Amino acid sequence: MKSLKPAIRVFLLDSVIIMLLLAGCSQNADPKSSPTTAAPPSQEQLQKIIDDAAVTTNRVGTYKVDLSLSAAISVNTGDFVRGGSSNAITRATVFTSIQSETDRSARMSHAKYHLSTTVEGRTPNTENSVEMFYAFPDFMYAKLTTQWTKQPYREDALAPGSKELDEQLTLLKSATDLRFSRYEALEGADNYVVELTLDPLKATSWFLKKMIFGSESQPENEVKNLKSLTCSVWIGKSTLLLNKVDLAYSWQNNGSDNTEVSAAVKIYDYNQPLNLAPPTDVIVIPPLPASPGPQK
Repeated sequence: MKSLKPAIRVFLLDSVIIMLLLAGCSQNADPKSSPTTAAPPSQEQLQKIIDDAAVTTNRVGTYKVDLSLSAAISVNTGDFVRGGSSNAITRATVFTSIQSETDRSARMSHAKYHLSTTVEGRTPNTENSVEMFYAFPDFMYAKLTTQWTKQPYREDALAPGSKELDEQLTLLKSATDLRFSRYEALEGADNYVVELTLDPLKATSWFLKKMIFGSESQPENEVKNLKSLTCSVWIGKSTLLLNKVDLAYSWQNNGSDNTEVSAAVKIYDYNQPLNLAPPTDVIVIPPLPASPGPQK
């Protein structure tokens, strides 16, 4: 992964938060076997369950998301280190968590984002956290320590967590090769557990956005290195709401560069009241100047 290697190798973690500001979850219920003894749905019924879940979930007004993502990365850095050899492998582990709550009708979202990284042979570990608030489409707020900042919202803002439901529905709508796994209870309610195949390009784009903010990596390039991609979804049997998503993705390039990623997304408290309000004690950041046009 030529385009991904520099970002992984150095990882630019000290600048991740700055990139968030300028460019601007997983707490799973313990799965328990469901008492459901009903016959498994047919393939036609399974497709309808997925289609109906996408429509039903898209109609909700409020929701919360817990997302957790872990990545194990191995990169051959020998060619980039003075005196190194082609067998010099650098290993890193990355953990990302996002907890968010969103009110679609009020067009507001609040998210807490945390990123930690361990690079083999380097200490200390890197830890970064930021709290974000979005008042779409006007303003976005960020808190790195104790002080909130405010700046105009931009359409290219990454907005981690605030768009997670829309992103998951995009992935769900791309699903093919549906396979019923089992019935399972989550928080006392029966769910269909369905294994499915996602669109590789859409899934690659999702993983890259969660792993490396501001990366120059392009999904079109990285998807060529896809080794494996799996996904399971939990859909409420009585509600037809998307409740949980488990994803696993692996890249391999040139035999020595490997990335293994697993993610768990829990979506819950649908249509429950949320008390969201923008921060008031803020430092206003002026909008960034527009990029200059091409020279004539």
